[in-house]
Amino acid sequence: MPQIQPGQQIAVDLKNSKPAKCSKCKKDLFIPCFKLMKVSALMNPTGKDIMVPIQYWRCLSCNTVAKEFTPM
Repeated sequence: MPQIQPGQQIAVDLKNSKPAKCSKCKKDLFIPCFKLMKVSALMNPTGKDIMVPIQYWRCLSCNTVAKEFTPM
């Protein structure tokens, strides 16, 4: 298998994939939502508080944020 280089485009055939489904209602439509994490000025080298957005995916039908789509 060839090594993938950073920034290299990868051709993916979505015909061979299946949609992710909500673990609660089994629907397959999601919308992005964000959790904002506040980083204290004491932890930031700039000396200022900053807000870091963390993206999640919420089910459009039942509003569940599935654990498998949670980055943290």
